[in-house]
Amino acid sequence: MLDKAKELYDYVLIDVPPVLEENDSKIIASLSDGVILVVRNGKTEDFLAVEAKKSLEVANAKLLGVILNAKRANPFFKKFKM
Repeated sequence: MLDKAKELYDYVLIDVPPVLEENDSKIIASLSDGVILVVRNGKTEDFLAVEAKKSLEVANAKLLGVILNAKRANPFFKKFKM
């Protein structure tokens, strides 16, 4: 199914369960062209983010980057509304 999606679309995004909780996540990551790791601000412990990165490396996944989710904006920038 992933091969068919690659033929039909320029980009295919797959949302999978946390990499440290499911082996399926590592398998899908290893079959993908790249992985973006999502960590939640204030919830994901630093050491768990590092362990997730190591787990992806062991699975031979190509880590493209990290998204920091749920980060509150600095109140200073509220005066610059667009």
